[in-house]
Amino acid sequence: MSRKKKISLVIGDNDSVLISTNGKTYEEIEISYDSVLQLSEILAKQNVTLNICDSFRTLMYLVKNGFSIKNNINCVDVLLHLHGQGQLDYEPEQLVLKLYPYVGNESSLYNDEVKTLLCLAESLNLGIQIDKKLLEEAVKDSLTPQESGNLQNILKSLERLSCTYIVRTEYTTLTSTGRIYSRNPNIQNVPRKFQNIFTPPHNHDIISLDYSQIELRMAAYFSEDDVLCNAFKSNQDIHQITADALGVDRDIGKTINFAILYGASPKAIEQHVNKDGKKIIDSFFSFYKGLAELKRGLERSGSAIRSLNGRVAEFSEKEKYKALNFLIQSSAADVFKRAIRETHELLRNYRSRMAFVVHDEIVFYIHKEEGVLIDKLIDTMEFEYDGICMSVNFNKWECK
Repeated sequence: MSRKKKISLVIGDNDSVLISTNGKTYEEIEISYDSVLQLSEILAKQNVTLNICDSFRTLMYLVKNGFSIKNNINCVDVLLHLHGQGQLDYEPEQLVLKLYPYVGNESSLYNDEVKTLLCLAESLNLGIQIDKKLLEEAVKDSLTPQESGNLQNILKSLERLSCTYIVRTEYTTLTSTGRIYSRNPNIQNVPRKFQNIFTPPHNHDIISLDYSQIELRMAAYFSEDDVLCNAFKSNQDIHQITADALGVDRDIGKTINFAILYGASPKAIEQHVNKDGKKIIDSFFSFYKGLAELKRGLERSGSAIRSLNGRVAEFSEKEKYKALNFLIQSSAADVFKRAIRETHELLRNYRSRMAFVVHDEIVFYIHKEEGVLIDKLIDTMEFEYDGICMSVNFNKWECK
């Protein structure tokens, strides 16, 4: 087996970026988010280890040159990705400490993103336990090629640790709304019916807490729509309210609620509910007048849209229909990432820990002697915005 060469990125004169091979040969390159990832992949195929951390000034360069606040998140994601591949000398926590001085004063969004990714990285360091036999059965029982493919990717990624099989995934916030998704492999697409493939460590239970209708609650908060706000303040069934208003059953009402907030087109809605999509959308916004006014305001503002935590997006005239979806989904992501950071901190001195996250759901391994933590976790995740409660649902997983 050939020995891995060591590649370093260092800062040359006039802040130029240089590649050093074993400290001898230098070659100037242009650094960008995409080029760093591409370079990492190319060198990996050539049995080369990429080291971005020979000089702290390299990190400063990445931050100072071409990375706005939202792109700083990409920079950190690159560093964490490379660290996960064993291609960085420093731990993520050390990297972040070195990056903080260079990101400016308006970096609360950046700092929160970094902390969230670090919480996930720390939790995932021990891996997610999998029952290999049940996973193999799930692959056989999959109903669609996509289901089967997702499960097979997890199967290929299994690591043997003593008598236990584990999988390690990566999390990223590199989405337009900042929502978290996993990759290499993606564990968020495991169907509910196969969730028994996840097994707890010895003497632990698996529980999950997920935000209830968080997008609709965000919509109520931002729009101050009377119907939405009253429904959540009095704990009414918002899907049934929509269904009654549009003359459909509850399941269709639920589909319409989320489809419209996600910016679905009339054609897409028609395919889902088998009714005239344009009429459904018009009737929906006629009923939720406050939400309709919020949508119009966002589309005519002509300015950047900011989420709760300050994530910014601008939309062209052709894309302005995406503004409402961005505001609500990005703000929901802000709430969820806040929950990740605070629950992670709560569990720091306990045997229980965060296991993984799925969309708006955090999955925990709870030690059997620490059941009292469940109420504390719920209290940590739940809070109010102007009387609109961001409430969570509790689920205890059935495991073999």
